[in-house]
Amino acid sequence: MALTLRQIEAFRALMNAGSVTRGAHLLGVSQPTMSRLLADMETETGLVLFMRSSRGLQPTPEALAFDEEVERAFAGLSQLEAVARGLRVASRLSIALTPSLMPGLAETLFAPFARKHSDVVMSLDIQTTRRTLEWVVSRQVDFGITFEPVSSQDLTVTIIGKTEAACMIPVSHPLAKRAGPLPLGELHGEDFIAFKQDSLFRQQLDKLLDEAGIRPRIRAEARTTQAACLLAAALPAMTVIPSGATYGSFDKLVSRPIHPSLNSDIVIVHSASRALSAVARDFLTFAQQIGLCAELDSLCVHSTTKPKGGRQWP
Repeated sequence: MALTLRQIEAFRALMNAGSVTRGAHLLGVSQPTMSRLLADMETETGLVLFMRSSRGLQPTPEALAFDEEVERAFAGLSQLEAVARGLRVASRLSIALTPSLMPGLAETLFAPFARKHSDVVMSLDIQTTRRTLEWVVSRQVDFGITFEPVSSQDLTVTIIGKTEAACMIPVSHPLAKRAGPLPLGELHGEDFIAFKQDSLFRQQLDKLLDEAGIRPRIRAEARTTQAACLLAAALPAMTVIPSGATYGSFDKLVSRPIHPSLNSDIVIVHSASRALSAVARDFLTFAQQIGLCAELDSLCVHSTTKPKGGRQWP
């Protein structure tokens, strides 16, 4: 198999644009040239990548799987370009983090650090936990910020805070008027917005519910805290999120802690085999000392920082 870069570029253009015509325009080639590149790619790979329908070419499951690897490769190329550009400026710091942490950390960690270090350019990528860890191990970013449990021989892990899960309840629901922690048993049979099944938080919550025989009625699945809350407010339905801070105006929802509680450590990770730059060391120290959780109300309960490591992450 001898794939060419041009074939891969044509494949990526089609996946991003959604049609041969728009993909050809994006790539700057004619439509016949675009079609030939895609046909040659299918011949070289021996895969059926697209099926023709009344709506045009539709990607097959093989194409979707291949696209993930293509995007990962192009992300690596983009990172090389970013590194080259970064070497021309005073300092650069690259961080990948999970979606639910970005709104709170933007105000309590990233902005204060940027104000204190005006010569530092921060590059922030929102990724899943798995992708965040992969990027740190492969040295595509300086740091990853996510939730425990996270450990690996390849990573140095430091706890910088803790979240306490909360149930978001529509204001019209009778449970919204009840004070105090919400027993998880109250979720049984209730309309519910869950996180995606590959979410570590979803897996932890499902374990609690399964052990107690609690079966909420899942109406939708969401990737981020904000999306879960928006859906819960719109349906209406209940949802359980990693913390009680919703980072937005959700006047149709009220927040209640859950019982039993579900806490998760917030951790910052970096490669164990890569020496930190001066600016990276400053950032790590800043994250440990700033009192990260004090300003986030129900987002965090402050936790003493300490390094961890040794177990395998999935």
